[in-house]
Amino acid sequence: MTEVSGAVVKALKTAVEELVGAKPDDGGNGSPSSVMPLTEQPVATDMSLDPGGLNSVAGKVRDSYQKTCMWILSVFAAFGLLIFGSLPFTNIGQVDGSDRWWLWAGLVLASAGIAIAVVAATAVFGPVVTSLGILAEKLSAIRPIENPQDPPQPEWCTRVFKPRKSACWVLRNMLEGNEAAAHLGPNVPTVKKLIEKLGVFDERQLTSARAEAGNRARLAALDKAVEAHVTTVRALEERLNAIGHPKSDKAGKALRAAVLAALDHEVQAASVTARRRAIAAREMPAAAAELAQRNTDMQEYLGHRQLVLTEANVLLMRGNFRLARKLIVLGAACTLVGAALYASVLPADEDDKKDEKPSSTASWKRYVNATVQVRAGTAAARQLPAGCADRTLEALRVAEGSVPEAAGPYTVVITTEGCRGTVTVPVDQGTIDSPALP
Repeated sequence: MTEVSGAVVKALKTAVEELVGAKPDDGGNGSPSSVMPLTEQPVATDMSLDPGGLNSVAGKVRDSYQKTCMWILSVFAAFGLLIFGSLPFTNIGQVDGSDRWWLWAGLVLASAGIAIAVVAATAVFGPVVTSLGILAEKLSAIRPIENPQDPPQPEWCTRVFKPRKSACWVLRNMLEGNEAAAHLGPNVPTVKKLIEKLGVFDERQLTSARAEAGNRARLAALDKAVEAHVTTVRALEERLNAIGHPKSDKAGKALRAAVLAALDHEVQAASVTARRRAIAAREMPAAAAELAQRNTDMQEYLGHRQLVLTEANVLLMRGNFRLARKLIVLGAACTLVGAALYASVLPADEDDKKDEKPSSTASWKRYVNATVQVRAGTAAARQLPAGCADRTLEALRVAEGSVPEAAGPYTVVITTEGCRGTVTVPVDQGTIDSPALP
């Protein structure tokens, strides 16, 4: 290397060192491309939030509600099978008249109860809220808050008969009440404002990322330009060394002068390019710091977004579970009433009638109507007042237990006026006529 070219390259390195503020790493080629190590700044836009997944808090709550609801539905189904499994559906055709309407009304009511229970069970499946837009739409149906310190409360009928809407009230008062900053983030009063702020931060973050990417591309292009200039300087230096120091040769002197002029031009161009690269490198920390700030802001409100979605899923899932529980109870009541109405008008099964065995003894009333005539001069006639023999008397025949035997004596209570009394009449001392008995 000649003294001139060596001095030029040394001056170039010194200028780059002063401009950049770091000593270039001479890895054997003197390339200033390694003057400032470039570090990638991660873009923190993690949107992989799963508020309804089983690995999240809301997912675990949903899984618990699902298991509880399925357990309730299983108990309901067991009772339904027990009720309808014991009733013969084949005897529906034997019902006629107005009973047919009551029978079908009972079946329809019981079927409606089963349908209500099944529909209620599906209310606890699937995430209730998957985005802030859906949540904002649900909350917009509720009366807005005029005073965050005293938000309006739902009416008693809403709390009792509309558990899902009541849960929306509780969620809205919690998110947009006097503790809104803790849930939605600083200076964000409503869920809609959180959506708007996330949009603004996303746009700013994208702008900063694009600016940093442009700076990196420009810095890389300047690195290549500096390397090209350094390569040219080295080539000219080698050519200058090959020419040497001609003393009297005019052509050699002219060639040396041309090479020195080209070398000076390349050194000046490399110096200008190095200065531009140094300026671009100085701008990189500011751009990276701005992007990092945008990332921090974005992460802050993305964390609030995840918190809001988790709280919304937990509270609204609780409202859905309460609604499902009420509907299952209503469905069970409808099924029970419908089954009772159906069973009340359904005739007994023929097989059940065949299985019934007749009783070995017939059951009779204690007394049955009869007419009795006692022959005069008998022992039985002496038990009656005078004038009551040989005449037909109204009586009540004692017939408790099994059928009285025709050969045995019979006891009667005579009810005819003037002859009243209880008398036991053997078969050979009188006659008796009781149509209800043999």
